This record gives sequence, C-alpha cells and structure tokens, in this order.
Amino acid sequence: MRNFDTEWLRYQPTRTELRAFRRNARDGGVPSADGAAPSVRGGCTTALMVPFSLAVVVFSLVGFGEDGITGLTIGLAVFALFMVLGTVLIVGRVRIPRFGPRLWRDRLRLARLADANDCTYTPFAESSHGAVGLLLELSDQIYDVVTTRESPRISLGNLAYKQETSRGGAIDHRWGFVSVQLERTFPHMILDSRTNNGLNGEVFPNPYRGGALQLEGDFPRHFTLFCPAGYGADIRYVLTPDLMTDLIDDGAGFDVEVIDDRIIFYKPLGLALGREREWQLVNRLLQRVAADMARRAGRYSDARTVDGRVAPGGVRMQKVNVLPWMIGTALVLIVGAVLTQVFQ
Repeated sequence: MRNFDTEWLRYQPTRTELRAFRRNARDGGVPSADGAAPSVRGGCTTALMVPFSLAVVVFSLVGFGEDGITGLTIGLAVFALFMVLGTVLIVGRVRIPRFGPRLWRDRLRLARLADANDCTYTPFAESSHGAVGLLLELSDQIYDVVTTRESPRISLGNLAYKQETSRGGAIDHRWGFVSVQLERTFPHMILDSRTNNGLNGEVFPNPYRGGALQLEGDFPRHFTLFCPAGYGADIRYVLTPDLMTDLIDDGAGFDVEVIDDRIIFYKPLGLALGREREWQLVNRLLQRVAADMARRAGRYSDARTVDGRVAPGGVRMQKVNVLPWMIGTALVLIVGAVLTQVFQ
C-alpha cells in the first residue's frame, strides 16, 4: 500500500514563486476562497446563534431575578441550556478558513507533494463528479484532493455539503476522506465510529439503521457495524480480530464505508493536509488498516452467485423508511385523543 513522502510540506516558497503559482492557479479557475470557508447561509446561521443564545440566557436570568422559581422561569432556563449546548456544538465545528499567503502556500506545497508522489492535485472542484460513497454523493464541493495516478487508486482530500434547517438556515458540514480502490467489489458495509462524535467530531449521517451487527470483544465500544441482511459471516471474513485491533488503534477517528470496489475513510471536520502530522496519520491508516482490508476483500467471493460477484442483496443496504413510522405514530396519537374524549 502507498506510503506518501511528505518532505515538500516543509518547503518554504519565495514570494515570487508564491505569486507565480497563485497567478497560474487563478488563471486556471481556482478560487481565492478556502474550501473550508462556511457558506453565506451557514455563516449567518452560526453568527446569529451566538447573540440569540446569549439573549435567551440573559432573559432567563432576569426572569429568575424578578419572578423567582416558577414553572415559566424553569422552562425558560431549560430552553436556554439547550440553546447554549446547541450553539457550542455548532460553533465548535467551525474552522477558521485559510486566506492570503497561508492558503496559497498550502496549495503550492500540496501540488509539489502530489508531483513528487506521482499524483494529481485538485485544489477545488464543485462536486465529486459522481464518485460513489455516502458523503461523496452528498458533497457540494471537494478541495485539497490528492489522487494517485497508478493502481490501486488512492484519493484523499476534503468534501463539504450544506444541511438545510427547518427554519430556513443551513449547517455546513466538512469531512475529510481517504478512498482506496479494491481489486473487486465487496458487500456494502459501514463502520460508524463512536469516538469521533461530540464537540471535536460529528455524528456520521448514516441512513442505514436496519442492519446493525454485533461483533465480539471491545470492538462494539468503538464502532457500530451496519451491513446488508444475511451478510454477517461475509463481513466477519474481512473484520478479523487483528484488523479490528488496528481499527481501534489507528482508525478510531474515522467512519468507514465499503461500497462497490472502494474503501472510504471519513474524518469529521476535514483533513488538515497542510500539516505533516496529518499525513503521518493517513500513512498509518493506509499501511495498517486499508492494506489488510484491501487484501482480504480482494480474495472475497460471494457464495450466493455462480461467478463469485456480489449478489444484488449485498450491493447496497436498504435505507430506513421513516414515513410508515410517522404515519403509525400519528394514528396512535389521534386514536388516543379520540378515546380520551369518549371516555371522559
């Protein structure tokens, strides 16, 4: 498995070289804005959350001072607490975007690093151009993407997408990704990390809630596994005890998806690819986790088919349809209200 040489990340370009690189990149259509910068709507949502939360807290304190402990003031205090917690979680995910010389210095170093490792470098693109993978399909843009030219194809970088809120705002999501090509297709699988959630992470937006599989040992404390129904034994063929240990040691900060002929590792809040320390993490992930997964998945054969290819039932997990649950809940509430009125 590939091990990236990161010597170019220590390179100090001259001002003349930096200006020339910036001019050529701008002529090629590369924007001056950092891909990690929040959208206008996302920025406004974050900016308004802070003063609104402070106003609710002040109003709650004034209510306690004037009216004392009442049902209204307790309810307002609880609302203020949830507002503060929500604001901390949203603001905690915001990363100060790069700008000016720092942005172009990072881009130049990554371009040189890509050339030295026989890779291509994409500083910014509007979308992932039809790439498979749950988050890559959601992405509005990708940036700082390094892709190998030779097989097995490895692509790593960052993606961004917006989540519309019910009140008309938007929440910006940033994820780093490391995508590794397999020799053949493997059943769909998601490993949802439990250790990368919270303030310094983000809950993986997994719509496949119906195929959770319990594994042995301490692994369920770190990851929740989802796979197609009936494919538990196939997944265990790849997730050996040694691999599960390596995942806990070197991949706990990543959510993992195996889809078609790709293994994709997702890191909340993005990969800081301008830092050598982040590349060391990626190299360990490739050498200790991705290499073992790719080797075992490359020997996989689906016994349900004649040619050994993955059967249709294992290609994709079924997404959970919440509409029947919503309709059922609404019917129960309506029936309960009617019966209450009848028997009063």
